[in-house]
Amino acid sequence: YVATVVSVYRKVIDAYCADPENFVIQKEWLDELNKCANRDTAPACFEGTPGYEEQMFGEHGKKTTFDFAGLVLAYNEDTQ
Repeated sequence: YVATVVSVYRKVIDAYCADPENFVIQKEWLDELNKCANRDTAPACFEGTPGYEEQMFGEHGKKTTFDFAGLVLAYNEDTQ
């Protein structure tokens, strides 16, 4: 989760810093984040003052649409 989110955020930050005037959120960034999402999200303050749509109260089920593939229990520290 952390690696995916940090990777996408890095791409977003780099794209914004390279050309803030023409910055556009790319669909592939959102698609990548949605792969690891386990709940609904909202843009919060990123695109302005949050409205009632960003209020996320009540019952929320898991959002994940991918099957769990495995768990890394150990790795070779020399080769990672």
